[in-house]
Amino acid sequence: MIISVPEFGEKPSNTLGREPATVSSGPESGPESIFKRVIKELLIGARSKSELAAALGHKSVSGKLNERIREMLADGLIAQTIPDKPTSRLQKYCLTEKGRKLLEKR
Repeated sequence: MIISVPEFGEKPSNTLGREPATVSSGPESGPESIFKRVIKELLIGARSKSELAAALGHKSVSGKLNERIREMLADGLIAQTIPDKPTSRLQKYCLTEKGRKLLEKR
């Protein structure tokens, strides 16, 4: 037996007994979103991964951000500021000419 007591904050349920579905979009709704936002940040100047993560509203560097950066490096859209030391803690990324041209097309 279930007794609803309005004083305890129970919401009236709809006819199907469940809440309507809602669509939420977070800071990164897909790869294209991260891609565009990283490009825009790099237009300002060279940024490290942690600086990019902070600009995207993340607390730390996510796996998706790492993946997008690798893809963009492979495509030649961004470049490392210290290419001889790819794992350097001082490593930053900058936009290449190819990346600028791609941005102009959009």
